[in-house]
Amino acid sequence: MECSVAGSAPLAVHREGQALRVVGELDLATCQVLNTAVDSLVANGAGDIVIDCSGVTFFGAAGVDALVQAQNKLDGSRRLVIRKPSPIVRRVLGIVHLSELFIDAPDDAHHSTGD
Repeated sequence: MECSVAGSAPLAVHREGQALRVVGELDLATCQVLNTAVDSLVANGAGDIVIDCSGVTFFGAAGVDALVQAQNKLDGSRRLVIRKPSPIVRRVLGIVHLSELFIDAPDDAHHSTGD
């Protein structure tokens, strides 16, 4: 699935089983592509939904909203998991205090230790 609106970069969402790989800018113009892909996984699958955000180059309020809406569609036995968040995804989710809810980080190896 891909979306491109005049003046915005395209967003591509690739489905891999119960996982999605998102590449590009996740903004107001493109977030519906992610919403559609997540809706399909919610309706037609079981278990956690994993989203690989390593290819996300822009992540704003619309992206945060898309993730929160997706999590709210899942029943209590399922959750939305962000794997390999790009630096911008990690930063924005940290600012809005949602990192612990979404980011699957078994260790701190990915964090920078210096400034």
